[in-house]
Amino acid sequence: MLNCAVFAGLGVIVGLNVQSLESVGLFNNFLIVPMSFLGGTFFDPASLPLALKGIVYLLPLTYTTLGLRAAAYKPLAEFPWYALPVLLGFAMALSAIGAYQFANQQD
Repeated sequence: MLNCAVFAGLGVIVGLNVQSLESVGLFNNFLIVPMSFLGGTFFDPASLPLALKGIVYLLPLTYTTLGLRAAAYKPLAEFPWYALPVLLGFAMALSAIGAYQFANQQD
């Protein structure tokens, strides 16, 4: 649910900032695609060098991946509970930015 809220907020921001339907692809290419590869979807972020960890842990998809991976393969005692408030923070921040932009949009 939190991941849906995060990406819904991101979608509102993107939807309000694009000038045409074709420019949605630019946001996809420069935001979503790198996030899917760097967000720990295909690897464990703990195995990365320190410089890359800083980048990877700034992405909301990393925390979703950690939670899903732990829910599927680890006992409850090893679940990364810190991922839930981080995702909630991302969702609230992106929703607030999207709501602000929506309220102040100019035609």
